[in-house]
Amino acid sequence: MNKFTIEKVFKYTGLLMIWGSIAAVAYVIMLGVETSSQGKWPTVEGLVLKAEFTRVVERLRDDPDAPGGKKEVYNWIPEFEYSYEVNGQKFISRQISTFDSLCRTESDVSDLRRLISRTNTIMVYYDPLNPAFSVINPFPGLVNIWISLIMSVLAGLTGLAMFLVCRNA
Repeated sequence: MNKFTIEKVFKYTGLLMIWGSIAAVAYVIMLGVETSSQGKWPTVEGLVLKAEFTRVVERLRDDPDAPGGKKEVYNWIPEFEYSYEVNGQKFISRQISTFDSLCRTESDVSDLRRLISRTNTIMVYYDPLNPAFSVINPFPGLVNIWISLIMSVLAGLTGLAMFLVCRNA
């Protein structure tokens, strides 16, 4: 008689975590390779149509010097829109980079503002196979890639440990 046990639950959960980890690592590596290749794409000069940053409160942090004992920690959501032309065809895009969809510090905001020239133009990297897809910052911080890889590997190792401990169940 096949009996339901907690060991079997751990065993199959471990297997699921291993397979999920493998899929996540493969996906992050694929995105990393794609992101690194974007720096080699052809470039054109684009016109900045919109470059705004919306400040949002990410969380409250304990701070005894702040009013009420809490200090707000902010993120900025960039709202970019730019137009560019490739082979006589005009495109409009909002894509900044593959990974970074928000700015975590004022330094990130300054870095994006530095991409815009005084004439309100910007260098646009476009996909030669699909010119409608473009980015303006093909070299984002690799922190998101590394965090995703580390978390995926840790989940996979945890799943492997669960499976090995309960494999005879």
